Amino acid sequence: MVRTGTNTDHKTVTLDDRSRITLPQHIRNRFQLNEGDNLILGFDGDEIRLRPRPSFEPIRSGRTKWDNETFLDAGAALFGGIENENPHE
Repeated sequence: MVRTGTNTDHKTVTLDDRSRITLPQHIRNRFQLNEGDNLILGFDGDEIRLRPRPSFEPIRSGRTKWDNETFLDAGAALFGGIENENPHE
């Protein structure tokens, strides 16, 4: 059974003898899923939900030493340097 709505596609899949399902190709393509990708499994009432787990690339600073200036540098990178707290002086 396939039901199509504005934001929903429903498809019936079958559990195999090891309780696994196969995601249809069009769904794997739509969400750019590949072998080995992680998915988040959850539930809402009587519905089982499966969604792609976002992948995050860690940010590397290149620092080999972390000192007291590190967090000041991070603040300046995010918010810009503090030139003068009172511009009327």
